[in-house]
Amino acid sequence: MDWRVTPGAIITVRDDQGTFYRACWHHDGRHIHLFERLSAMMEPRWPRCLFQAIPDKQRMHWIIQKGVELGATMIQPMYTARSNPFPDGEAGQQHWRTWRKLALSAARQCRRAVVPEIRFPVLLSSLLTDWQQQPAAVSRLYADLPPYGSPLREWVRQPLQQAVDLLIGPEGGWSDQERQEMQSCGIAAVTLGSRVLRTETASVVALTILMVMDDAD
Repeated sequence: MDWRVTPGAIITVRDDQGTFYRACWHHDGRHIHLFERLSAMMEPRWPRCLFQAIPDKQRMHWIIQKGVELGATMIQPMYTARSNPFPDGEAGQQHWRTWRKLALSAARQCRRAVVPEIRFPVLLSSLLTDWQQQPAAVSRLYADLPPYGSPLREWVRQPLQQAVDLLIGPEGGWSDQERQEMQSCGIAAVTLGSRVLRTETASVVALTILMVMDDAD
C-alpha cells in the first residue's frame, strides 16, 4: 500500500541493521531527520500472519484495527463453511479498499514501521490446497475449543523462533470437515482457554499471546 507522508510528519523508520528510529520528514520532501533511537522492537522478529474467517462488517473492522496494533504482519480474510458472506464485484472491492485504509490508519496510530498487507478474501480450501503443494518453514496453528488442542501459551516457545500463521474461525466454529482438512495439512490445533470467545475476541487474545512471546527476552 502507498503510505503517503506529508512534510513535517513524525514517522518510524528502520535502518539496514534493523534499528528503529523516530524521525521527522523534512519540509523539502526528500530528507528525514532522526531524533530518537528506539530501544524496543517496533516490528515482530518473525512474521505473524492472521488468517481470519470473515465476520460481519463491524467485527472485521475491529479485527483489522486491533490486529495491526498487536503486530500482525499480514491479514488474510477467509471464506469458511460458517463465515459471513462477502459481496461480489465492486461492492467487494470497496470492502477491501476500506480494510486497507483501516490498516493504514491503525499502523500510523500505533507507530508501526510498515503497513501490514490486507489480502483479498480467499476460500479456506484453496489455502489448504496451496499449502499442501508448497510446504513452508512456518508454524501453522488454528484456534479451537478444548478438547481439540493444547493451550497456545504452552505451544509457543519464548521467544518465537519462526514465523506463525494463525487461523481463526467464524462465530459458528469450524466444521468437522474443516478440522480434518487442516489437520491433514499439518496445522496444529491450539486453544485460548475454556471460554467460548467471539471471533474478534479470539483474534485479539491469540495475537496478544504471540506478541508477548515475541517480545520476551
